[in-house]
Amino acid sequence: MQNFCRSLMLSAVLGTLLAAPNTAAQTKVDVIKAKRQHSIQALSVPATVNARNISDISFGTGGRLQQFQLDVGAQVRAGDVIARLDSRQINAAIKSLEAQRDAAEATVADEQQQVAELESLAETQFVAQSELRRARAALAVARAKLAEYQALLSEREVERDYHQLRAPFSGVVAERHVDQGEWVNQDQVAFRLVETGQVYVDAYLAQRYLEQIDDSTEVAVRYGSDQRMPATIATKVPYLSDNARTFLLRLTPQRTEPLTVGAAVTADVAIRSKKPHLTVPQDAVIRYSDGRTSVWIARRENQQWLAREQLVELGERFNGWVVVRADGLSADTRVVVRGNESLTDGEVLQLTESNDYD
Repeated sequence: MQNFCRSLMLSAVLGTLLAAPNTAAQTKVDVIKAKRQHSIQALSVPATVNARNISDISFGTGGRLQQFQLDVGAQVRAGDVIARLDSRQINAAIKSLEAQRDAAEATVADEQQQVAELESLAETQFVAQSELRRARAALAVARAKLAEYQALLSEREVERDYHQLRAPFSGVVAERHVDQGEWVNQDQVAFRLVETGQVYVDAYLAQRYLEQIDDSTEVAVRYGSDQRMPATIATKVPYLSDNARTFLLRLTPQRTEPLTVGAAVTADVAIRSKKPHLTVPQDAVIRYSDGRTSVWIARRENQQWLAREQLVELGERFNGWVVVRADGLSADTRVVVRGNESLTDGEVLQLTESNDYD
């Protein structure tokens, strides 16, 4: 019985010793499957915050600046009066025209009465037809004169309105270029008005990106101390400047409040590839001093996982992944992402599926 127990113990020890070399020969590595996905080319370009409207506004006529209702920094609404010119002279001219218009209306009324009386007498042939024609001509002249005064009066009333400078849109008064009591010429810039209700972020990108940007392109605006705000593409202008060969990409930020018109910001543009590419994590790539790049793959051979090196060409890098081009690599091929620093071809592997790249 003792001999039998001794034999069992020796068999167990011998089995352990025989199995040990196989266990020791397996190299533990983390792997993940290569996959096809759209690559993302990330760009960060300087950009500027611009308002939809920035206007240098001026009076439509000349005159002496009587007063300005609003000054620099004031918030205005469309139609608000910002400043006024001295309008005493134009008011006097309007009163004069109103008097002339009233006189012309009285003349028209009198001429109409004359024509009515002559037409009544003409029916009984107690008045000459020539006299009736003269009366009708006089009425036409009176009416024309009245129309002239009414037109002149309308013109002067428009001119009087030009003595008031109104805000063409809601915004903030950014600059003032005239002082009270100063003579202001027609079309002289008096104020600068900036619309603050809606802003854009304008960035200029190189010509090669013009056709790559579409509705799938994700954009954002970075401002301040590296704060980031989502945005949408308002428009891309298919026009290239002669010198820089760049085109305008206009973004609409999600919010307006933290952005200041004229401020320098950064536009982050993520261009999605038109078609999916074969990709692997960047941790899977091995770089050699002679410029070669490769990945180690785990291949199932003779019921074992063996390490095989695969030379690859690298493409775009994005979000921890890199586009690769290789004949012997396909989607779902397991590539080694950890433990690949000192592998040898044909080495037996013990695989652990990595979840770090989901």
